[in-house]
Amino acid sequence: MTGVLLAISFLLGYLSASIQLRAVRVPLRKRLFLLLFLILILALGSGLLFYLGGKIDAQGLYLLLIAAGNTAGVCMLLERWLQKVWWAPLLSAILIGLINFYFAQKHLIDYKALAFALGLAGGVGYLVNGLIRKWWCRKQ
Repeated sequence: MTGVLLAISFLLGYLSASIQLRAVRVPLRKRLFLLLFLILILALGSGLLFYLGGKIDAQGLYLLLIAAGNTAGVCMLLERWLQKVWWAPLLSAILIGLINFYFAQKHLIDYKALAFALGLAGGVGYLVNGLIRKWWCRKQ
């Protein structure tokens, strides 16, 4: 179950970096709406799929939705800063992890360490996407 949740969280962070690219010729307001909409739809769809398949339990589904919302919210809030410096996604990952940890401490049992790891996975996914795109742009 832990691996499934971490993989989904990593993909959510990776997706958020793809949507926030400046190369996408869409106004900022539409990019941010698309970011929020797609991340929540992906989290809800994959979470329900794994919940109905028995891979995660109800608390795991709740934690996945909280992590997806926090990832989208922090990436929307810090959108300009995340694109300027390479270490900003690491700090935002820690922030997302702390917010997830707070919600897990208040509402969940036995998921506190996983909540922080989900936040880190989302931020690392954002960072990996940015580094890959920056590396590929240099090669061309």
